[in-house]
Amino acid sequence: MIKYWTKLLRTNNNKFIKNIYLTLLNDSVIYPKKLSWCSLLRDLLCSLGFHEKWLFQDVVNDKKN
Repeated sequence: MIKYWTKLLRTNNNKFIKNIYLTLLNDSVIYPKKLSWCSLLRDLLCSLGFHEKWLFQDVVNDKKN
C-alpha cells in the first residue's frame, strides 16, 4: 500500500489514476471519518510515525541504493 502510494505521488497529474487519488485525498480531508483507501493509508502512515509525509504528500527518496 505504501509502495503504491509513493508511486502515485510521482505520477503525472494528467494521469487518470492520479486524478482518482486526488479526489479520494480531497474526500478524506472533507470527511475524515469516512472509510476509504486514503483514510486507511493515512491511519497506517500515522501509526508508523510518518504523519508529516502524509501531511505534505511528499516522499523524497523511497528507494535505497
